[in-house]
Amino acid sequence: MRIRTTAGLLIILCLSLFSLSVYAQYIDIDYPTGDICPGDEVLFVNNSANPGAHTWLWTFCKADPNEAPVGDPEINWDELLQSPVYLSLNEDNGVFYSFINNYSELEYNNNYPGKITRYTYPELDGLPQDPIDLIIAGMPKNLEGLQIVYDEYVTNKWYGFIVGGNPLYNSSYLARIDFGASLDNPSPVLTMLVDDPGFTNLNFPHDLYIFYDDDNATWHGFTVNKGSGEVTRFDFNNGINQVPDVENLGDFGGMLQEPVGIFPISELDGSVNNWHVFVTDYVGGLFRLDFGSDLLNSSPVCSSVTTTSTQDILHMRDLSLFRSCNEIYGYIVSGANSSEYNLVSLRFDDITQDPICTSYGTLGNSIEYGHSISDVFRVGSDYYAMICNIATKNITRLILPSCEAVNNHVFTGPHPPAIIYDESGPKQVEVITDFGTPLQENKCIDLFIDFLPFEADTIHGPVVVCPGDTVIYFVDPLDYADSYNWSFQPGMSGTTATDEATIEVAISSSIAPGSHSIEVYGINHCGNGPAYIMDIHVDTSTLINNHPIDILAVDEGDAAQFSVIAEGTNLMYQWEESRDGGATWNALTETYPYSGVYTNTLVIQDVESTMTGYEYRCKVYGSCAPIEIVSGECILVVGSLLTTVGVAGAEACPESDVDIPVDIVGFSQVNELELRITHPTELEYLGFSNVHAQLSGLTVNSPTPGVIEIAWDGTSGQTILSGKMVNLMFHTHVGAGCDFSFDEAYCAYYTEGTKLEDEYQQHTFTILPLPQTPSIPSGIVDRCEGSEVISYDVPSPMYTDSYNWVLYPPEAGSITGTSNPVAITWDEYFHGNAWIKVKGNNGCGEGAFSDSLQIITNPLPLKAAVPLGDTNLCEAGPATQYTTLGGNYADTYLWSIEPPAAGTVTGTGATCEVFWDPEWVGMTTLTALSQNGCGDAREKSDAIFIDVNPLPEIDIWASDTVTYLDAPVSFDADVWRGAEPYSYHWDFMNEGWFSSTPDTTIIPDDPYHEYILTVVDSNNCVMTSKIAVKILLPMFMPNAFTPDNNGLNDTFKGFVTGNVEGVKYRMFVYSREGTQVYYEEGNEFSMMTGWDGTFKGQNCSSGVYIYMLYYEIMGYDGIEGEQLLKGSFTLLR
Repeated sequence: MRIRTTAGLLIILCLSLFSLSVYAQYIDIDYPTGDICPGDEVLFVNNSANPGAHTWLWTFCKADPNEAPVGDPEINWDELLQSPVYLSLNEDNGVFYSFINNYSELEYNNNYPGKITRYTYPELDGLPQDPIDLIIAGMPKNLEGLQIVYDEYVTNKWYGFIVGGNPLYNSSYLARIDFGASLDNPSPVLTMLVDDPGFTNLNFPHDLYIFYDDDNATWHGFTVNKGSGEVTRFDFNNGINQVPDVENLGDFGGMLQEPVGIFPISELDGSVNNWHVFVTDYVGGLFRLDFGSDLLNSSPVCSSVTTTSTQDILHMRDLSLFRSCNEIYGYIVSGANSSEYNLVSLRFDDITQDPICTSYGTLGNSIEYGHSISDVFRVGSDYYAMICNIATKNITRLILPSCEAVNNHVFTGPHPPAIIYDESGPKQVEVITDFGTPLQENKCIDLFIDFLPFEADTIHGPVVVCPGDTVIYFVDPLDYADSYNWSFQPGMSGTTATDEATIEVAISSSIAPGSHSIEVYGINHCGNGPAYIMDIHVDTSTLINNHPIDILAVDEGDAAQFSVIAEGTNLMYQWEESRDGGATWNALTETYPYSGVYTNTLVIQDVESTMTGYEYRCKVYGSCAPIEIVSGECILVVGSLLTTVGVAGAEACPESDVDIPVDIVGFSQVNELELRITHPTELEYLGFSNVHAQLSGLTVNSPTPGVIEIAWDGTSGQTILSGKMVNLMFHTHVGAGCDFSFDEAYCAYYTEGTKLEDEYQQHTFTILPLPQTPSIPSGIVDRCEGSEVISYDVPSPMYTDSYNWVLYPPEAGSITGTSNPVAITWDEYFHGNAWIKVKGNNGCGEGAFSDSLQIITNPLPLKAAVPLGDTNLCEAGPATQYTTLGGNYADTYLWSIEPPAAGTVTGTGATCEVFWDPEWVGMTTLTALSQNGCGDAREKSDAIFIDVNPLPEIDIWASDTVTYLDAPVSFDADVWRGAEPYSYHWDFMNEGWFSSTPDTTIIPDDPYHEYILTVVDSNNCVMTSKIAVKILLPMFMPNAFTPDNNGLNDTFKGFVTGNVEGVKYRMFVYSREGTQVYYEEGNEFSMMTGWDGTFKGQNCSSGVYIYMLYYEIMGYDGIEGEQLLKGSFTLLR
């Protein structure tokens, strides 16, 4: 990449991948390390040895890469951009060029070749000029990565490199574009360097990075293959203008899946450069390839890099790394949709460790689907980079500006002038010597320009005050303030607290009402901060100058009016009324007959005589003390008529004492009154109390039961206020509820010498009854044992406020509440009889209990006992019965066998029958669950454990299975399964006699030759097996006979040894010519007649004859069918 310096102080740096010296070897600068304030002169003293032997570049306010950049979206000039994917930002002779690869001439159209659009920037912070599409012959389709470099080592020419392709068209390539000596060339020449349709080394390559390796004095390049997840290296060993060597470094064990961005960087370790290549993977995130000191290493180590930020970093596209002073920074563009678009900054404290990441989002929607980012350039103290946006088809310029408030940004020379910073905060100074040479060194100096105290956001405290107030004002602690200064206007004074951010202000009682102000500012070693001024308002004290008159007399039906005159600020009014001589006051509302209740004048329309003695006053509220003041009180007198009210709404319980008030309405000009009250005799008069304060001398007498006389003789013309005249005390004697009348039999009074009589009035007094006796409760009376809630109620009895329910016995359950209906929570385990009753309550006491409701709780069945029965059975045995005892209250039983495969259970009574599965062997459990009409018992019985034992298996053999009668035969057997030891019984043994072994030997003495072995194991499980032995009869046929009637051998017949019966036979005799000369058959061989040597009554001649004897032992199945015995014999005469 080319780095040039133009005339003047415009310094243009490409922040390259190459390692710079981290610690300057000979740069020695003195600078202030203490307090520096805005406006101070800052001197940098160059103490370096022989400074004149080097070139010097000073930047005094470099941009801070830790701050967020500014996104400056540019328009798509002349709408040349169609599908911008990757770009290269370069500087040539002080002019910047931005070259943008468009995937195709039309937006993502695979049928058209790609194109390169060039923007020209005379100033990198200005607008681009002369946008053109380069005319390049042979431009391939599907452009992706782009890198433009300047070969200052051999050819002194500009070269562009592009990669791209499409797996759908078996296309992947690397091409070079020759610009010649200037990037202003509009028609550069394209040369295809690598065409790889077979995807051997290139497979849909994306990003590209070409750079010069100073250590090996050669050019290298890297690209990433999205199609295969592999990294490819280019080595231009013969020069940048030649075809490179290509090596596929692989996908590193599948760690890379869809790599799309790549950036190499080296770090100086002593005198050795260690190379690292960072790869962004669209699927997998960020990876680092560590090559060590040799870029030609074919087996770099791949590591995943953790990138954690406040916003998820999804679908990474491209990255760019750069150095700032002694730190390595970078940017990543990522996201596949609007919710993911993101610019992420990276800061590496150690290039081999995970970076610190900060998400900046879309920088105010200036980045939309950022596909790639250029190298980062520094112009003077500012940083710049370009981003391709796929979604909006435009370019975003990133700007990381330096500070502005400095008198000199850049200086070239060994001894800079004094530098003045006008703004506070951290500043970074960078000193570079011998820039662009192998001797280049860097030194970074961190300064901090102290802040003046910040201005207060507000002063906390009241904005309206009153004369004589003492108020507290304070500010939140001001950043960078060491102390505070408060100031006031005349009439106010203040005392600060220890922290000086709080002040107590005294407002003079003589201060002029109106607007005033208070201000505060912070102070530190750099001076005074800006002042904050708060306006306050001083109010006037509240005062009532004119009060209502003491007594206001009006005629009934007229309007009464009361007024006050007050002064102060923000005055408010509230008129109040008292009807008990000033003991209590009630605020009036703006309702008839009252109006003006919130003003200084109250008007009462249509006053009534009953309002005589009412008092009125006004409360006035203001902003300043006194905040609330009360006017004088005015008594209202309406006319002069006396009206007694007497008792009203009185009531009491039986056999109780009660006070009954006699009330009066206020009156005036009265000098005497008489009052007689009659009452029911059920009320016993006890006396009186609490005489009206203005009726001193009032007398009360009861001359006869049921009559009370009240009299008063006062001063002529006296005004009496409304209120209670007297309390009459009674005792009630009535036990049932009833109402009685108080009759005002006579009422007279004298005013101005005239006797006036009041109208007759009657008042009602109620003696309250006790509650009525309830009827019997209703509800469920037959239930089952168990926890449940059931409601019971009674028809509501009269005079009842609440209910007292009782459940007996208490253990049956619980009752909650005093309402009707009421809920009973039945005890889970209760059964039997219970009763519920209820009585009423009211304010006078309790009534009588109702009759009880009987409730029957039927029991659940109890747990059944362990079943009884045989617990040791044999396989394939007969059905077995089992019986359970217990389970009180049970009607039926539910039997269960486990496992179910063992067999089936029948029966629902206390005895069940188990039908065993003929193939079941093993342990089995059987349980019984008691049941009745209320349900199941709470638990089933304990289990009986039944062991079903396997039957023995028998394999029998004999020494001979075909033998003759009376020949010895040996028997033996193998037995397995079942339980040892076994006992053995052969059917030829004596009954009841068993052997401990199966082997035995017998001599058959009869033709019944099927033998049975019975085996019994230790569990008494029995198995039988049988074996057949073919018994051949010892049949004897003579070989000659002499039919001469001498009683010896006169007939030819067979003989059998032994006691054999039941042998059926057929015998044929043939001459040598084949003529049948004799035939005999019978059912008993021993009774055979035999051949007498004749044929058809004629003696047969001597000679040899043939016999064929067929025999069958009847009733024995050991030998199946007839047996044949044949031979020859001689007839002798």
